[in-house]
Amino acid sequence: MLDRVGDTLTIEANSDVSLLVLSGEPIDEPIVGYGPFVMNSGRRDTAGV
Repeated sequence: MLDRVGDTLTIEANSDVSLLVLSGEPIDEPIVGYGPFVMNSGRRDTAGV
């Protein structure tokens, strides 16, 4: 995860690579990653998990 300060991203690769960079406005909420899912709470009893 990138910080909110700065405007430069440098990436170096030793071979061919595909890269997807996404950005958006901060939502100022906590986030929890669980496998491929990202949620705004630690509850694991949601329909997506």
